[in-house]
Amino acid sequence: MMKKPLAIMTTAALLLTGCVVSERDFYAVQSQVSRLEHQVGNLKGELNRSNAELAQTKGELAKVKKQRVIRLPTGAPTTTRERNANASNEAQLLNAAVRQYKAGDVDGALSSFQRFNQNYPQSVYREKALFYQGQAAYTARDFAGARAVLEPLVFQAKKVNPPVVRLLKMVYLAQNDTASEARLNQHVQKLTQAAAAASAADKMAPPSKQPPAQAAAPQPANAAAATAAPVQPSRPMRPNLR
Repeated sequence: MMKKPLAIMTTAALLLTGCVVSERDFYAVQSQVSRLEHQVGNLKGELNRSNAELAQTKGELAKVKKQRVIRLPTGAPTTTRERNANASNEAQLLNAAVRQYKAGDVDGALSSFQRFNQNYPQSVYREKALFYQGQAAYTARDFAGARAVLEPLVFQAKKVNPPVVRLLKMVYLAQNDTASEARLNQHVQKLTQAAAAASAADKMAPPSKQPPAQAAAPQPANAAAATAAPVQPSRPMRPNLR
């Protein structure tokens, strides 16, 4: 009978010992969990702050992009005050529109370019004014308006104008119009090949003939003698008997 209580007591002692060990492990794990949760909370806080800063930066970037002025590759038509003072009325109006555009008044400059092109359809500055109008429209994110004025400048021209082609590609890229971009590349390649062929033909063309000299060239002696000798008839002439 003594063995049974001893076994029970031994089992109870082992159970108690196991509970103590498990409880110690539990608190150790719980402490580690709390520490990791604290770190996760700190990381979440930093992530939220970073997302807020990212959203704010994106908003500022979008605002700047909307108001930014793209550098004009061709520059203003006039560069000095004297030239501007002596320029024609057309050139003065175009210069004023360009200054308006460079100052950041994109919408006002776009209206000025449109008005200039409507009032002066035969102007010597028309091609340049249309390019400026397309650039102002692109800056204002009016991609359809930019495309309407840039495409005729590219596809109706007989030679490649790199700034206009580059700007039109930017318009197609903004519209995700890969088909039109491919058509533009083919057109540019065709014009480039035609220009190269014309240049090669000019290089292979024979030089122009020199005009004949005024004085007669000297002749060799035997040729001079042959010219001086009388010419004998091929058949003897029959005498007239009448």
